[in-house]
Amino acid sequence: MNKTKVSIIIPVYNGEAYMREAIDSALAQTYDNIEIIVVNDGSTDSTDEIARSYGDKIVYYKKENGGVSTALNLALEKMTGDYFSWLSHDDRYYPQKVEKEVAFLEENGYLGKKVIVFSDYDLMDENSKVFGASVKDHAVLSVKPDYCILRGDINGLSLLIPKTAFEECGNFRTDLRCVQDYLLWEQMMAAGYKFLHIPEILVTTRLHSNQQGNTSPVMLKENNEFWTNLIKHTSKERMEEFEGNELNFFKVMHKFLLTTPFEEAIAYAKSECERAARDLLKESENIKVTVIIPFYNRVDKLFGAIDSVYAQTHKNIELLLINDASTDDLSALKEYIGDKETETKIIDIAVNAGPANARNIGIENATGGYIAFLDSDDTFVPEKIERQLFEMMSGNANFSHTNYILKNADTGEESVMDTTVINGNGIPTIINNMCIASPTVMFKTSFLRESGIRYRVDLRYGEDVCFYLDCFKKTEVLAIPEPLSVVNTGGGSAAYDRDKQLTGIKTIAGYVLNDKELSKYDYNVGLLFKRFIELYDAGEVWPKVFYIPAPPPKKRSLIRRTLSAIKHRGVIATFKAGMLKIKRRLVKEK
Repeated sequence: MNKTKVSIIIPVYNGEAYMREAIDSALAQTYDNIEIIVVNDGSTDSTDEIARSYGDKIVYYKKENGGVSTALNLALEKMTGDYFSWLSHDDRYYPQKVEKEVAFLEENGYLGKKVIVFSDYDLMDENSKVFGASVKDHAVLSVKPDYCILRGDINGLSLLIPKTAFEECGNFRTDLRCVQDYLLWEQMMAAGYKFLHIPEILVTTRLHSNQQGNTSPVMLKENNEFWTNLIKHTSKERMEEFEGNELNFFKVMHKFLLTTPFEEAIAYAKSECERAARDLLKESENIKVTVIIPFYNRVDKLFGAIDSVYAQTHKNIELLLINDASTDDLSALKEYIGDKETETKIIDIAVNAGPANARNIGIENATGGYIAFLDSDDTFVPEKIERQLFEMMSGNANFSHTNYILKNADTGEESVMDTTVINGNGIPTIINNMCIASPTVMFKTSFLRESGIRYRVDLRYGEDVCFYLDCFKKTEVLAIPEPLSVVNTGGGSAAYDRDKQLTGIKTIAGYVLNDKELSKYDYNVGLLFKRFIELYDAGEVWPKVFYIPAPPPKKRSLIRRTLSAIKHRGVIATFKAGMLKIKRRLVKEK
């Protein structure tokens, strides 16, 4: 017999319809060292007769009605087990429930420690038919175990609790009818007990119209008070640990509570969101943002970009103009920026080396907490820095980009480019979409300094995408669905220059395929090759960069067709190294 004893507690009130199923599921446990305690909480139906029919298979107590807490507390006083396992009279255990939970504690060295385990569960209807499951996010709960309470993830019948937790934290409050369990779990967590999730379905809970939680008139009152107090009592330090900052914590709590009927708690979470947003916006005003604008000649085009920086609603800005060895007269530029309130510097480079080198020099000289890039012929909308900075601080992001307005400098035609497809892990998507525009990005300066990531100075076109790919290896990206920059295009821009586009595609393809970590995304490179063929065949200047259409379902077929097409057109040398890698992989997969 197992040394660790488990007491299965079954409180019953008028449970004649379902209690046999509950008791039978407890008796069917594969774990042998258990006791089953049934407490009749003053039932007026045939509960007493049913319970007595089990004889000495169960330990049976009968008491006057006082609520489920009183029944549970009586069982806690009488239990002789080392662990407490609650089974409602209308629910069921699967046979290995107790065995698997005790085994988890044993295997991980948690027996006798301040550890409480819980599992996922099935859902059944009034006719005992299972119709669904509640499976919790194990990855999140592994990193943020407190979320089992903050997200209401615990079903009491799935728990296995050491008796010492009750000795240390007390029993269930008898003045509460609906939240007495979660209130006690919260107290146990505060006392240092860890709630660990077992990602298995070990129990089945019943949903029916007669449950107390659905019919009790105090349910809304107790839950509104519980969730409001839970938010109030969460320290700022814990909020930052959970979600990076207060605002994010209140946002996710508000989103969760919207799935409940607890309107007072929802309103409180919303009000705290609004307050935290005001506080964060105020805090952001003290954050300096460095805007880096590389330029080479065409000084007349530069004034529009500079003006858009000076017009920002966020005023704590450092503007670095990186002069990439221009031969134009800069006297008018120097005179123009001389009397401006915004801190502005011109940094001269002796030898022209391209925008990648200029941006790197800007990064090294930046004194702001965040860095934004702007091309010399593009502009920011007035709220760009304020909005992007706020969203990055709110999301605790190292790297972000926004949608942008694509403006034809020749015709004045404008269209909004939605780039939010690149969000979170941006690696696969950006390889074949290449849709992040330089004037839309913003970085936390500490991320660039600590990671050491810089633009490749040996690359002329496509170097920005390669830079972003290196960043994606270290951090996720936050996509902000607002058009906050204006990208001007014309006959001389890369977006309209077919040869520059082809060179950029070849640069990105070679960069990806010759990188050990990135080369596994050969399918996306296949789409990039497809893009190259379409552009190569067009033989004309494209009006703008289009996204690759949705890929067909068969990966190998697409890659073979694109490789064949490239070879047929005599440009295989361009992708020789990359194609050999893909061919070897395809042969291996056959």
